[in-house]
Amino acid sequence: MILLEKVVNGNKTGYHYTPEKKGTPGFISFNSETQQVEIVDLSEYDKELGHSYYAHKALGAVYRMVTSGKLEEKRLLAWF
Repeated sequence: MILLEKVVNGNKTGYHYTPEKKGTPGFISFNSETQQVEIVDLSEYDKELGHSYYAHKALGAVYRMVTSGKLEEKRLLAWF
């Protein structure tokens, strides 16, 4: 499970992503004009795991929101 929360921080716009409600969130930035999406910071949980599994799940979700033009303020991702 990942919680995505939209953030506007100066000239950076993106989403904090918090996997499994644990630790410090990571950050995914995007540019609506170019539709470029990138991982800026890994979450504390991804760092503990030693890979960017949740960051890439979040990246995909943010990319789909950017390309569809539907930028939600908050979004919960869950899978099984």
